[in-house]
Amino acid sequence: FSTVAEELEGRPLRTLLLDVSHGNNPASYLSRYLAYLCTQYNWHRFRAIDRQGLTFQLEVSIAKFEVDGLPLFLLRLRHPQDA
Repeated sequence: FSTVAEELEGRPLRTLLLDVSHGNNPASYLSRYLAYLCTQYNWHRFRAIDRQGLTFQLEVSIAKFEVDGLPLFLLRLRHPQDA
């Protein structure tokens, strides 16, 4: 992403991974989609966008947790060539 991890924490996922931005769907759709991906227990390939606006391929593994009753998704990221 051409940045440090601290600058990415808490940013909306839609601003980082292009393929999870399904138009104007509500946040609940994104939450259900991510929950579905968590059940697959493997890596998923997405297009990501870096700080300069360039796109690149990225693989993501997702785990879901609950914190104070709200869903929290932990994403592990890797470049496809690191697989």
